[in-house]
Amino acid sequence: GELVAKWDAGSEEDEAEVLVAIAQTTGVHRLIVKLANDNAEAARYSVLPHEPRAATERDRDRVSAERTLAEGYELYSKSDQKSLRAAAKKYLAALEMFHSLGERGREARVLRALGDLYEDLGEMPVALEYFNRMLSAAEAAGPLVQMGALSRIGGFRASRFEYQKGLDYLEQALALARKLDDPLGQAVALNNLAAIYGQVGIPFT
Repeated sequence: GELVAKWDAGSEEDEAEVLVAIAQTTGVHRLIVKLANDNAEAARYSVLPHEPRAATERDRDRVSAERTLAEGYELYSKSDQKSLRAAAKKYLAALEMFHSLGERGREARVLRALGDLYEDLGEMPVALEYFNRMLSAAEAAGPLVQMGALSRIGGFRASRFEYQKGLDYLEQALALARKLDDPLGQAVALNNLAAIYGQVGIPFT
């Protein structure tokens, strides 16, 4: 059969993945989930399908944005300078599309991807700018997205030896996880906090 869509989730692990696709013909369609490569770690997952319906113009715009983001992820995975610069252009194009659609959660994800990319390039002020914008978009997207954004920017701050700022962000992430009664979010936040306390030589209890 014909491939309708292919999606690689990228590197983020703290939010649900969304796959949007438009089939050009009616019929039976299959969803295949598999590991990205032989070295990837297997894990449990669940699939929550929505009822199929006729595509709207907004749907087509959303699919275009997701496809552009996926192309950016593919370029980013190559890791060389040329590919990273090309990935940045894809991310920026996807960012504009998601902004036009009002998809603040997806905006936050693209801004995070841009922050990761510029961190890899060693351009830390640019990376921080995108991480700060990510946090603003995440706040508008809801507490689950905000929790992941706080964890990411907290880790980035700590990696720049700004330990107190890193701890402040991670404490906020932990507070949100507790408010949401999210055991996994709490475990991630506590693990990140323990790692920073370990770096500065302070026991964490």
